[in-house]
Amino acid sequence: MVKYILKRLAYMVIVFLILSVLLFCLFKMVPGDPARMMVEGQKMSVSPEKYEMLYQEARARLGLDKPLVIQYFSWFGNMLRGDFGYSSVYRIPVLDLVGPPMRNTVCLNLVYYVILFLITIPLGIKAAVKQNSPFDTTVQVTTIIGISIPSFITALIFIFLFAITLPIFPISGDDRSRVHRTEGGYRLSLSSVPAGDRYGLCGTWRSDKICAGCSSGCALYGLCAYGKS
Repeated sequence: MVKYILKRLAYMVIVFLILSVLLFCLFKMVPGDPARMMVEGQKMSVSPEKYEMLYQEARARLGLDKPLVIQYFSWFGNMLRGDFGYSSVYRIPVLDLVGPPMRNTVCLNLVYYVILFLITIPLGIKAAVKQNSPFDTTVQVTTIIGISIPSFITALIFIFLFAITLPIFPISGDDRSRVHRTEGGYRLSLSSVPAGDRYGLCGTWRSDKICAGCSSGCALYGLCAYGKS
C-alpha cells in the first residue's frame, strides 16, 4: 500500500513538472513584452535614451535578461514560495489579483460539497433502495429536469426567486453580510448526483459480493431483499 501511494505521488510530481514546463513555454510564446508594457506609458514623456534605460531596468527587474533556463527555475522557485509575480496590466501582485475571486470560488465549492453530501447522496441511496417507487420516480424526473435545463437559465430562475421575489441574496457582487453562496451551491448541486448514485448503487447491490455478504448472515436484510429482486 505504501509503495502504491509513493508511486502515485511520484507520478503527480512528474506530471506537475511537465505541466510547469508546458505552461512556461506557452507563456513565452504569447506575443508581447511585459517589460515594454510596464514602461510604455512613459515613452512620450522621456527621451529615447531614458526610455531605453527604463526598459532595460524593467527587463532586469523581471528577470527577462537572463537565459530561458534560468528564467524557468526562477519562476518555478517563486511559484513554490507563493510568489506568482507582478501583473504588468493591473500593476498589482498576481496573488492580490486572483485572491478575492479564488476565495469566492473556494467558498462556493465548499457550500456545493456540503449540499452534495447532505442532500443528493442520501436521495440517491434512498432512490436506489426504493427502486421503481413514486419517490424513486420523483428523484429521477427532478434530476433529469435539472440536467436538461441550461445552467444560465437555472441561475436566472434562482436570481428571480431569491434576489427579486424574496430579497434574500444580492443580485450580483460580493455582499459578505449575506450567505448568498448557498444559492450558487444549491444551483450547482441541483442536478448533480442523485441519479448517478442510484444507478451505481443498483449495480453494486446486485453484485456477487453483496449476495455473498447476505448469504453469510450480514444484518442488511433490506439490501439483501433488494439485491435478490
